[in-house]
Amino acid sequence: MSDNRLNDNEISALLQAFDEVNETNASSLKQSTTFKALLISINIYFFSFVSIYFLSVNGLIDTPGQALENEGLRSALSARSHVIFWILSILNISAYFNIGFRTVCLTMFIYVLNTVIDNIVLFYELLSFEHRPYVTSFVFSLPLTLVGVVWMGIVFQNGVDREET
Repeated sequence: MSDNRLNDNEISALLQAFDEVNETNASSLKQSTTFKALLISINIYFFSFVSIYFLSVNGLIDTPGQALENEGLRSALSARSHVIFWILSILNISAYFNIGFRTVCLTMFIYVLNTVIDNIVLFYELLSFEHRPYVTSFVFSLPLTLVGVVWMGIVFQNGVDREET
């Protein structure tokens, strides 16, 4: 068995070769403050919805009355919480790597628009701040998220399109 260890010169050559890659990746992560604020707020908004949903379904927080007794509403919210988790994961990954971010924003916009229409049309009579405050506040604040997703897609700075000065 041969001893194939790297010496100091080979290690420094490897570090210098990858130093340029690190500088390129770090420069492509520069986004505006508006974009960062929108990304953080959308993440917090959906994370809080998913957290409140799972805490209320598992009985860890008190929901007034029979908030999630309707099987259709519960199954719709369960499926939507799983889908939005994966869309947010893909959104954050694509924002970090600058790959297909606007496509993911468009997908998220279509999904959230579909969710808004479904919630208003299918579950309108079930929405009440007295009986279902968490779900109702989520449904009525969801159109603001549509604006945030569109705005985030507009202010995103693609690392390839931007000119370095």
